[in-house]
Amino acid sequence: LSRGAGASPRRPEACTTFMNSMRSSDSRLLVLCRGEVKQVTILGMKQQIMSLEEGGQWLEALALALDHYESTVASQEDNQRTSSSGSAGRVSSLEPSMLTEDEIWMAELLMRYLILAIENAPESLPYVSRNGMDLAHSHFEMLSGVCIEFCTTTKRLDLLFGPIFRCFYDARYINVFLDVMEAYVLNDRLRYIAPEAMSLFVAHCKEMKDLSTVER
Repeated sequence: LSRGAGASPRRPEACTTFMNSMRSSDSRLLVLCRGEVKQVTILGMKQQIMSLEEGGQWLEALALALDHYESTVASQEDNQRTSSSGSAGRVSSLEPSMLTEDEIWMAELLMRYLILAIENAPESLPYVSRNGMDLAHSHFEMLSGVCIEFCTTTKRLDLLFGPIFRCFYDARYINVFLDVMEAYVLNDRLRYIAPEAMSLFVAHCKEMKDLSTVER
């Protein structure tokens, strides 16, 4: 190709390579670059989840915890102990000594998220937003879905009908929790309801004049 008048020829870019430019140390990978040494750290599953939590990415942290449970903890439980079919196998009588270390910190993660989300919930106003949504109601509906999904997947109904149930009750959004719970019951995702929750659910259905839901 011809060059225009006055055009200076291009200089080839320098490309430097290093022999043995990468080394591993413990859980770190050290990479020798031209002007510095970079460090790549390999994080374990729990460290990744803690990093997401510290960054405020709570839903991502909970989703990763569920992935970890389904791929690791659940398979270990299948080999180590037998449980009854469905979600009814883990009720409120579960002894803490039966829980694995993973199950304990995963429950603590969920409770930290729930408490923080309730403390920062939008205020319940006597009117709805412009798009017709009650922001507080939508917020607690989302929270209910997250908690019920997490607990049914990890079979922690003792947690669901214990501290989580009380959090929604104290926040005065227990009816929202019960409405979301109903969908899980009807879809056979939740086969056990604690007596206190069942009593409030029946009362809620009576108030809504929908006792047919209880019969189903």
